[in-house]
Amino acid sequence: MKFNYTLNIDDYIIAYRNILTRKPIYIILLVFCSCLVTGAVLSIIFIGMSPGKVIVIIITLSVLFYLYIVRPIMIGRHVDSSESHQKQTTMIATDLEVTIKTDTGEITSDWDLFDGFIDIKDYFILLFAGNPQTFTVVPKSSFMSPEIEDKFLQILVQNIKIRNKSYLVRYWYLVFVLISNLILFAYIFLKRKTTLP
Repeated sequence: MKFNYTLNIDDYIIAYRNILTRKPIYIILLVFCSCLVTGAVLSIIFIGMSPGKVIVIIITLSVLFYLYIVRPIMIGRHVDSSESHQKQTTMIATDLEVTIKTDTGEITSDWDLFDGFIDIKDYFILLFAGNPQTFTVVPKSSFMSPEIEDKFLQILVQNIKIRNKSYLVRYWYLVFVLISNLILFAYIFLKRKTTLP
């Protein structure tokens, strides 16, 4: 099968954010930062304001803002500024190999070129083997019909590991944050109650 597409900065930003949310280290960092902010806010509410708590909140929110807002935009702009990424890409996919053609050249390889893929609403994100930071994005709008999209997905599933753990990770994250915050809230509430005259 053969299809063409041209990517823009938004495609890269969406892809990078989706890759980011599937990396355990970033999920752990997000959980840690969320607990820090929640703890500081609850502490301000129940114990009182202090400069240290405000600094913790500002630094933590700055880290999250950089990771999930600024960094994806920087990567999207960097890739979008490259002329080769602004032009049309042609992909030819078979059961045995894949060919990616651009104006600057082409590469043909078996599917070992990729280490995994992510299937989200509007894109397939193919992760290159050997470097988890490199990827290519295939917009689902490039397929002429749902049947062609399904055939491409079958080829991917047959040849590459799927990495669609996002919902599981998000549910784990939400449950962890909820339980942590409830424990923290109970601790602060009981401590305040025992210190009252």
